[in-house]
Amino acid sequence: MVLLGGVGWLGALAATESPPAVTVCAAASLACWAVALWRWRGRQAGLTAVAALVVFGSVATAAGVRAARVADNPLTRLAAERAEVSLDGTYKFHRAARVTSTDQTTLRFGVDYHDILPRITLFTFTSTDRNMPANLRLNLEEAVLGVKFDLVRPGVHQLDLSFAPVWNFRSIVDPNQAGGATDETTSKLRGSLRARAGLHLSTWSLLDTFEFLPTIYGDDVANEDDFWHRTVVRNTVTFDVTLTKRLSFHEEFKYTWDSAMRAQATCPDSENPLCLGYAFASTTALSVNLEL
Repeated sequence: MVLLGGVGWLGALAATESPPAVTVCAAASLACWAVALWRWRGRQAGLTAVAALVVFGSVATAAGVRAARVADNPLTRLAAERAEVSLDGTYKFHRAARVTSTDQTTLRFGVDYHDILPRITLFTFTSTDRNMPANLRLNLEEAVLGVKFDLVRPGVHQLDLSFAPVWNFRSIVDPNQAGGATDETTSKLRGSLRARAGLHLSTWSLLDTFEFLPTIYGDDVANEDDFWHRTVVRNTVTFDVTLTKRLSFHEEFKYTWDSAMRAQATCPDSENPLCLGYAFASTTALSVNLEL
C-alpha cells in the first residue's frame, strides 16, 4: 500500500509539474519494468508492477485533467484581472478559575477588485462575530460594494481611505436577568469609513487600521439618544514578522468603542462585558506555511 501510494503521488506530480511527454515516458518505463519483473521474478512481482502502473496512469490522468480544468475558471480569471479573494476565520477561548470569559468565533469573507481605475479598488465583504460569554449571539456586517482609494501607490508604504455602506445585524442576550434572558436584535445601515496606514518591508510589516461606523438608518433603542450612541469606532494595529520561509509571527491589538451595544443592552451600571461600552483584545500567533 505504501508503494502504491508513493507511485500515485509521483503520478500526480508528473502530471502537474512536467510536460505530458515526460509523464508518457515515465509510464512507458514503468510498463517495461513490469514486463521485466514478470519474466524475472514471477507472477506476483509482475502483478505488483502492473498495479503500480495502473495507479500511476490513473492518478496522472485524473491530476492532469483536473489541472487543465482549474487552469481556466472564474477564480483564476479574476486573479489574472487583479482580483483578490480572501477567507479568514479565528477562534478564541479563555477560561480561568472555572469561568469562561471568551468563547469567540470570527469569520470574514472578502473580494477586492484592484485598479478598476488608477488607485481605485472596489470591494465587498461579509464578517460575523459570536462571543456568548460576552452575551453576543451574533454581529453580522455585510458590505455589498465599497470603494477604496490609495493615497500612496501600494509598495513599501501604505496609505488608503475607503467607504462602504454596511448592513449591521446584531443579536445579544439581555444581561438583565430579572425577567429572564431574552434576545435583543437590531438591524441598521451604517456608513463604514476606514483609513489605513502601514509599512511593509521584506521581513516584517506594521499596519494601523481605523474604522468609523455611524448609523445612517435603522432600528433605534431606548438609550440611543445622540449621534455617538449610534456609532462604532474600531482601531486595529497588526505586526507581522517572517521568521523563516515557513514560519511567521503575528501580533494584533484591537480596540472597539461601541456605545451602540451598551445602549442596546440597557445596562449602563452593569459589570457585564456587554455593557462596558468598549473592548480591548490582543492576539498572538505563530503560523506555519505548509504549502500543500
